Amino acid sequence: MYTNLSSTPDTFAGTQGTPTFTCYGPAGIGDNTTNRFCYDLDSLNYEDDDLISSISNIGGNGTAWSQSTTANQPAFQSGTSAMNGHPILEFDGTNDYLQMADQNDLNKSASTERTYIVVIRTSTDISSRQVIYEEGGATRGINIYIYNSKLYVAGWNRANDGADAPWDFKGIDSTITPTTEYIITMVYDGSSDNTTSGRILAYMNGSLMGTANGVGKLYGHGDDIGLGAMNRNSYFENGNGSGNGYYYEGDLAAFIQFNYALLKQKIGPFIEPSKSSITF
Repeated sequence: MYTNLSSTPDTFAGTQGTPTFTCYGPAGIGDNTTNRFCYDLDSLNYEDDDLISSISNIGGNGTAWSQSTTANQPAFQSGTSAMNGHPILEFDGTNDYLQMADQNDLNKSASTERTYIVVIRTSTDISSRQVIYEEGGATRGINIYIYNSKLYVAGWNRANDGADAPWDFKGIDSTITPTTEYIITMVYDGSSDNTTSGRILAYMNGSLMGTANGVGKLYGHGDDIGLGAMNRNSYFENGNGSGNGYYYEGDLAAFIQFNYALLKQKIGPFIEPSKSSITF
């Protein structure tokens, strides 16, 4: 999807777009049994500034992101606002977000492996706490968020649920800049050997942000799922977040989820300009 990326680590602005969108990468990276969530904004038949109530999931799970309340719907933008020739969703930072009921593929079932990819453009505000994606609540969950000029990816299973638990909040963060485009990849590679010997890895535009060790199994968790805000509850570097809020101000071009931990050599074509000029 994003080809000929700039060699500058933290930007891919001004690059050429590809004419088609696909959820699957080269060399057998995923199919609809492993790529469970993928959202194709190119297929939406909207004009600039139209509000979005639903985005179909062309991944194997099939569940759409949705928002029935007009005042909370993000806006569709293309043209000069496009990212690499592809349309984006514009979240206003006030009350825009999309939501999804609990899913076996995301939060209702225990898991030891997952991969998440989001493509975003920050706004001028990177100081406020802003949730890009979250699932779960204060006890168990995963999130990707902005706070105090940093981008965080994190996971936690704070309850003593059984084998490979508990494990406390494990976050990775990196400094970001305003009005900048990022491909963020989070790889959750937990443990299944009655330990907490797993890890979370995070990548930003092809560079390793860091690794968090001491990660175990992520048991089933409720509290719904949010894109562009905290939907019901979450957990952060400073503790609990309750209710709805922490609305994202910025643009989002892609959300993709795999139900296993992609290896570095398979993540590469998605996020590293030196690897390949491919589509998502």
